[in-house]
Amino acid sequence: MLETSPAPATLLLDVNLARLLGAFREPRTAAEAARALGEPANRIGHRVRKLRDAGLLREVARKGRKVYLQARLSSYAVIITQVAT
Repeated sequence: MLETSPAPATLLLDVNLARLLGAFREPRTAAEAARALGEPANRIGHRVRKLRDAGLLREVARKGRKVYLQARLSSYAVIITQVAT
């Protein structure tokens, strides 16, 4: 799948967001991802929403109040080109 929108690519350039996305290679809740990264869960909630809104994370299951998310793709590449002016 080739994504041409700049929004997801811009998010992937943020080291913290890219690291968080990597924590969702397997289905996890946001709290589980926070623990895996050694960060407080309340610190990553906003970041998870950004990734989800950009279509980089998808919901894969619900168990009670827990929402399990997973990265849409197993790997991402951002191609940066310089446009001549």
